[in-house]
Amino acid sequence: MPSSKNICLSLCLFLTCWGLAACYDQFGDDQNRRRSDDDDSAATGDDDDSITQAPLIDLICIAEASNITITLGQSESVQLYASGTWADGSSGEVENVSWSVIDNFGGGITGGGLYTTPINHGGLVQLQADHEASGLSAQCAIEILAVGTDNTTSDPLLDAPLHGSSPIQDNNCAPWLAYPLDGSVLARDLAAPEFMWTLAGNGNVTVMIVSNQYAEITVVSTGNSWLPDAVQWYALTGPGASDTLKVRLIVGHWDNATGAFTEPPCEATAAVELGLNQFGTQSSVYYWNPSTSGLWVVGIGGTSAQPWLDASTTNWCVGCHSANLGNPDLMATNFGGGNGWAVVVNVNDPDSPVIPAQQREGNFMALNPEGTRLVRSFHGVLYLDDVVSNTPIGTLPTTGYATHPDWSPAGDALVYSSCGNSSQDWQVWNCAIHQLEVLPDGSFGADSVVVPADSDWNYYYPSYSPDSSWIAFNRHAGNSSNNLSYDNFGAELMLVPAWGGDPILLESASLPNASNSWPRWGPSQGDYSWLAFSSKRPYGHQTNGNAQVWISAVDLNLAVQGEDPSFAPLWLPGQDVGGSNHTPVWVPRSPGS
Repeated sequence: MPSSKNICLSLCLFLTCWGLAACYDQFGDDQNRRRSDDDDSAATGDDDDSITQAPLIDLICIAEASNITITLGQSESVQLYASGTWADGSSGEVENVSWSVIDNFGGGITGGGLYTTPINHGGLVQLQADHEASGLSAQCAIEILAVGTDNTTSDPLLDAPLHGSSPIQDNNCAPWLAYPLDGSVLARDLAAPEFMWTLAGNGNVTVMIVSNQYAEITVVSTGNSWLPDAVQWYALTGPGASDTLKVRLIVGHWDNATGAFTEPPCEATAAVELGLNQFGTQSSVYYWNPSTSGLWVVGIGGTSAQPWLDASTTNWCVGCHSANLGNPDLMATNFGGGNGWAVVVNVNDPDSPVIPAQQREGNFMALNPEGTRLVRSFHGVLYLDDVVSNTPIGTLPTTGYATHPDWSPAGDALVYSSCGNSSQDWQVWNCAIHQLEVLPDGSFGADSVVVPADSDWNYYYPSYSPDSSWIAFNRHAGNSSNNLSYDNFGAELMLVPAWGGDPILLESASLPNASNSWPRWGPSQGDYSWLAFSSKRPYGHQTNGNAQVWISAVDLNLAVQGEDPSFAPLWLPGQDVGGSNHTPVWVPRSPGS
């Protein structure tokens, strides 16, 4: 017969083992973590086979790291888990979940929750766990910073000491970013810009750090420019990028003999800030290149402009062209220069004109959005033609010496320059901006004044916005035969509501005394519209004094408040830097499409 001592010991051992099992192995996996695990192979057994699993009532996604840094061209991995709470109050890791990457951010995730980042951009990635049995879902967010270094020098040792130094902040010794322009808004779907800077003092090596919230590229250079490659530009502007780029420039004088800087490196007191947006639609810019006496075209996102319609194929000087944003198929242009011929071509087949040369005289033309009517100016009169039948209709009820017509994309109005004096249609002064209503039956209503004449200013080259609500135009100071509209050095860009109101100077877009001329609208996307114009402002180190095509973002919400809605402009990539490029016109389609 067992002693009472042995009975007591056996009972204590039994109770202890039972208690340990209850506390530490209630789910049978020897870790009490996964409710679905079992540590025996029988249908019934000594642990949890008889337990009925309580319903899952809550699901949480857990990432081992919420912030990671990747090197461009390389990926990193992060393990994710799903944790849950059951109706009986227990909690632990949840199995049998499926994983996905939200919004096609990039990278991939395994069935076991191992996420591998993309190699070409950073950003905020959202990852989702779905538990089908309960219908519950949970998300994790991971911030990814993509970094890269582009040492364009022949000395790999220059990177670390300059980038790792503590530069002094002094605008007197700091480099200056010549392009892109501080405060400009860049378009993601344009080709990458060339970053150009000027050095100060005796600096011979520069570090430029271009960054957004989720990317940082460090450039080391002994030169004065840097062109991002496709991978670098995608990292800075791609789907994970924020809407702002910051640019820091640090300069120092490196002494190879001592392997040190002769004085502390220097940078500006504030970084340059650049906005980011996109055109968001396929489009092209057609501009006049006097060197070939004709029109060239560059597609948005393209890297090289091409001759499109010029003297080599037409035997005419081709220019003064226009298109209606409501009709991308047709373009009106002039053959033969001043007091030449009005011509209408199909953009797909410009060599077979719809209205050929030597039939209609005209200098400046405008098409209605249906492509059925043409307005052309000639010696201060606006003529109306039927494009379909190629027949004249008559003249329009304008005021003064009428020139520079533009037909609204909505089709319900036509704006023009009403001038008091003129040498030719393109050499006018004492001009106001007038508008004619286009009635439903196709006739024209009464003439109205949008911007009245002013003895101190000349107003000309009006152009409707894509929604027909605003009119961009030019002005310059002075009003005499010695100060004409054509290629005027003091030309500035202006904006006014189409129904009239106080004109707004587009000061951020207009560099003083740079011939900012011929504003023409492009597409609208998000908060911005885009305005193209020609200007003789410097393009970094590339040009100084010859006209080039520039594009400014315009926030019309600011215009409603009477504020300058323009931003510092960007240079249209792909155009000929050696040309004198004028009169840009947008066509909402890609070349050849």
